[in-house]
Amino acid sequence: MLTIRRKLVAPLWRSALSRRGNATAATPRLPLTGIRVLDISRVLAGPYCAQILGDLGAEVIKIEHPTRGDDTRAWGPPFAPYKDGRDGEGESAYYLSVNRNKRSVAVSFKEKEGAKLIQTLAAKADIIVENYLPGTLKKYGLDYNTLAKTNPRLIYASITGYGQTGPYSSRAGFDVMVEAEMGLMHITGPRDGPPVKVGVAVTDLTTGLYAVNTFLASVVPYRAFRTKDGDILIGGANDRLFGVLCRCLGQDDWATDERFSTNSARVANRDVLERMIEDITSSKLSKEWLDIFEGTGLAYAKINDIKDTLEHSHGKSHSPSISHMLTMAISCGEGYD
Repeated sequence: MLTIRRKLVAPLWRSALSRRGNATAATPRLPLTGIRVLDISRVLAGPYCAQILGDLGAEVIKIEHPTRGDDTRAWGPPFAPYKDGRDGEGESAYYLSVNRNKRSVAVSFKEKEGAKLIQTLAAKADIIVENYLPGTLKKYGLDYNTLAKTNPRLIYASITGYGQTGPYSSRAGFDVMVEAEMGLMHITGPRDGPPVKVGVAVTDLTTGLYAVNTFLASVVPYRAFRTKDGDILIGGANDRLFGVLCRCLGQDDWATDERFSTNSARVANRDVLERMIEDITSSKLSKEWLDIFEGTGLAYAKINDIKDTLEHSHGKSHSPSISHMLTMAISCGEGYD
C-alpha cells in the first residue's frame, strides 16, 4: 500500500527552479529537473518509482546497505558483465533494470552517524521514497514527522505490503503475497489448475507507477477552470509562468500581490486565487483563451470531449489515411456469446 505525506506549505517548485540552471540542446530540461529524490527503498516498487522520477529529470540518491547493497544486487542470473573488467558473475540485470539514473550511497542508518548523514540528505530533498515496515525508520529519526520539522516542503512516500495501520500492518509483504491476498492468483492460470503467480511482479510495478503519479500530482500545479462554454487546463508551474498567466488574464498586479507572489503563498491562498482566476476565465469562450495563451510559453489545454478529440485539427494532421478495413468473423469458444 502507498501512503503519501506532505504539508501544504511547500515552496517546492521555487526551490527546484533555483537548481535548474540553463538547458541546452545537448542537455534538454526535463520535467523534474531540479527536483531531488532520496530513495531509501529496496527491491522493486520503491526503486522503480524512483527510477521513473530520475528518467523525468530528478536527481536521485539511493541509500544502500553498506556491505550487500540493495537485495536485488544478488538476484540473478541473468547478470551483466562488469564494465571495469572485474572477475565474477557481473551485475544483476534485475537491479540494473530499476536503478538507472541514480547515484548510490552505502550507509547504515542503524549507526548514529549513518542516520545523521541521511537526515542531512533529507533536509535538502524534495521527495523521499521508502518501503520499510511501519515504524522502522522512526527509530532512527527518518520518519516523516521527524524529517518534516527541518524540511517542511518534503513529500514522503511509504510503500508497504498492508498499509500503516490495521491487523496486518506489521507483516512483510512481497508482490506474490499481495497477489495471493487480493485473489489475483485465484483467477490466473488454467480453469481447473492450481493458482498461478503472474509472470512479472505486477503489483509492485503498478504500486511504483501509482507512487510516481502521486508525486507528479503533488509537484505539478495544474488545474481546470470553467470558461463560457467549457473548461480549460492552465499550468502556472513557477513564479515566472504565474506572471505570464497574470498578464494573459489582464491582472499584472497579482504577480506582486504578497498573497500570490511565491508558490508557497499561492498554496496557502489557493481557494481565493482559484476563485479569482475562474471569475475571469468564465467570461470568455475556451477558443478565445486558447488564442490569448498561444505563444506565451504557458502550459494550457482545452478539456475536450470525445467528439472534440476526434475532430481535433492537430490529431487530424498526424492521423494516417485508411483506405479500407478488413472485416473478420470471430468465432468465440464455449461459454461466450
